[in-house]
Amino acid sequence: MGAGGGAIASPQLLMVSGIGPAWHLREVGVDVVHDAPRVGADLQDHPELYLEYEFRTPTYSTAMRWPNLLKAGLEFLSARRGRATSPASHLLGYLRSSPVEPSPDLPVFSGPWGYLDDTVAFARDVVRRLAPGFDIDDDAALEGFVRDTAGICYHASGTCRMGDDAAAVVDPELRVRGVDRLRVADTSIMPVIPSGNLHAPTVMIGERAAALIREGVERT
Repeated sequence: MGAGGGAIASPQLLMVSGIGPAWHLREVGVDVVHDAPRVGADLQDHPELYLEYEFRTPTYSTAMRWPNLLKAGLEFLSARRGRATSPASHLLGYLRSSPVEPSPDLPVFSGPWGYLDDTVAFARDVVRRLAPGFDIDDDAALEGFVRDTAGICYHASGTCRMGDDAAAVVDPELRVRGVDRLRVADTSIMPVIPSGNLHAPTVMIGERAAALIREGVERT
């Protein structure tokens, strides 16, 4: 059988089934089927940070009022057009956060609610930067701003880590170690979170799991 509940639900499913850290299972009254100490551990996510600007021209921020939301909804339902047809991010790119990084590790995106620089081509529409409200060349102040305001990107992963070491929850064929006929196939098996969004890698994990299961059925 297989499990694919995501980085939050998959470790929970394993643990209520008795597969997880034995000390914790006993603590909550669950019979231990297999002691797997790293189930639920190694959670990773992408940090997310916004710079906010005031604009002279309307942005999606002004759309987040009930009359405008209603209008956008009606436009979409009646003609499949308008603001409700727009994705959250219109531009997406990948940068290196440091010259020593071997590959891009920093996704930068822009949408119709704000922009990342005071001197881009649409600077004439910028009234002022709202946040951070200080000189962005001040590294110490920037560090404090990041620590105080950064949030998660809802890209949870890593809680049923795949690997070839004994501590890994699943092996390279997605099989749960110590348990027969059980695989996990979702973002929880990622040993290291990818630098970009998780949808495409998750589809690949699912396709690989299906291929492995088919291969196993054909061998039997």
